[in-house]
Amino acid sequence: MDPALAKALVVTHFFERSSIARELHAAGMLLRRGIGRVSVDQAKVFAASDPRFVRPQPAARVVTTRQVLHEESEMLEIVEAGRGKYEEIGRGGSWKRELPIGLNEEQAAAVEHVLRSRDLVIEVRGVAGSGKTTLFQEVVRAVVDLSGKDILVFAPSSSAVEVLKKEGFKASETIQGLMRNECLQDIAKGKVLLVDEAGFLSAKQMRWIVQFANNKGCRLILSGDTRQHHSVERGDSVRVLENLGAVKPALLTKIFRQKVAVLREAIGELAKGRTLEGFDKLDQYGAIIEIEHPATRMEAICRKYIEATKNKKSSMIVAPTHGECRQIATSVRQVLKAEGVIGACEQTVTRLERLNLTAAQRQDAVNYESGSVIEFHQRAAGGFKSGEQWRVVGRSSA
Repeated sequence: MDPALAKALVVTHFFERSSIARELHAAGMLLRRGIGRVSVDQAKVFAASDPRFVRPQPAARVVTTRQVLHEESEMLEIVEAGRGKYEEIGRGGSWKRELPIGLNEEQAAAVEHVLRSRDLVIEVRGVAGSGKTTLFQEVVRAVVDLSGKDILVFAPSSSAVEVLKKEGFKASETIQGLMRNECLQDIAKGKVLLVDEAGFLSAKQMRWIVQFANNKGCRLILSGDTRQHHSVERGDSVRVLENLGAVKPALLTKIFRQKVAVLREAIGELAKGRTLEGFDKLDQYGAIIEIEHPATRMEAICRKYIEATKNKKSSMIVAPTHGECRQIATSVRQVLKAEGVIGACEQTVTRLERLNLTAAQRQDAVNYESGSVIEFHQRAAGGFKSGEQWRVVGRSSA
């Protein structure tokens, strides 16, 4: 690849999913894509002095870009400028707790936190299983009753939106859908926007939605837990807002999902980042079983799966690699056949696996192998339509 093109690819690739990159990683990527045309010394000079890179500290061995810094700075400026500048969301009204809801003191305080907030952006942070869904069902009811404003609920992914709809949040959509759909943007004007699992939002997405809320007279409520989820694209936006004091979240720390006290304590330790303590509690309870021999381990996995199936319970098998997953799936199918749960007749089904390429990698011909399938998820230049699949037959040497 031409050195200038290879350098541009390095910058685009590294900063799609991360806010910073190590100098040596940038040099290494340039060597891989400029092989034969870029020397080691040239790659080191590029990583150390290319004007597209910015160093957070003069002696730092990591780099970022002005675009990344601008993105995060603008996001922070909008959120900080919106602190204390609005009417209370609850308009000073008195919230009456509905007894059937059964909120605890933390949850009730979080509802009050939302209703009394005068900020553009409000956050409620809760560990897994702390009852955020129940809490926000009450928040929606209280906000509508006291302010007269509707709440539109958003999530980072389609699957998360489906979960929200099952929980009774009808006006739900993805963040990407809001960003693309101008009609939905018109509907959202002046409304209260609730974003679930906000830890998934990248800096780019967060900047967009706080800018949108600021310009369209909306208020923004963020829900989630930065210890559970992180964005795929660059920028851990909620953590940045928290660490720099731009938002002060209401905290939910009490766990309800685990009914057994020992398990609840273990999950509590894990939620606080104390992995060793949480693991030890699970081990003491007997929730962890170690089987060293591969054949014996495989037999135990199959047996557990069959037990769950016979008891009409759902189960999930997780393994570290795709190879192990395929091996386990084959073994389980053999046992299911032997037990008569499934028939002996088999059919082979071809499925596609994502390569998880960055935008820069998708623009690089070296990543396209003959026989690969390209699937479009939206209209693209050249007349390609959403849902179309095209097979790669070859690539030019250019």
